[in-house]
Amino acid sequence: MKYIALLRGINVGGHRKIKMQDLRELLETAGFEQVQTYIQSGNLILEKPGVGSKDIAGMIKELIWSSFGFEVPVVALEGNYVTDIISAYPFEAELSEKHFVFLATEVFSRDFERGKTYTNGADEFQLGSHGVYLKIPGKYHQTKLSNAFFEKKLGVETTTRNWKTILKLEELLHFTKD
Repeated sequence: MKYIALLRGINVGGHRKIKMQDLRELLETAGFEQVQTYIQSGNLILEKPGVGSKDIAGMIKELIWSSFGFEVPVVALEGNYVTDIISAYPFEAELSEKHFVFLATEVFSRDFERGKTYTNGADEFQLGSHGVYLKIPGKYHQTKLSNAFFEKKLGVETTTRNWKTILKLEELLHFTKD
């Protein structure tokens, strides 16, 4: 089973720096297999036989803490869900407008009702089975529909990726490292 693991807030503005080569080596030493990274912002494809996604997220958090000395939110999920996420995008939107908020744990729709009262101009969101679909016609860094917004409303750790990154992760899931 292949998993994606998404780290939030690394290598941004010179803070919480982790070289992807160092991260790959750390994970491989810890028994992860087929470890691949995509860009410097903490996008991983990996395998860990006999371990589920929640355990993978916890293991990666602990490895980063013990090796690099800082905490990093980590969201992990089964790789086959990426295709489901892509096929279920609910809005008519340009590639640059599409984003997805990955949730560290599942939330129930009734728990999410508190978040549905917020609107911000043309920005839209819809809860999906593995996170929150976003349509952000402007610049993502200017939206109020941020990780902090959803973490406050839902009480879970989140990390957001643009659609280009999600499509690349799906491509990498079908690639086997030699």
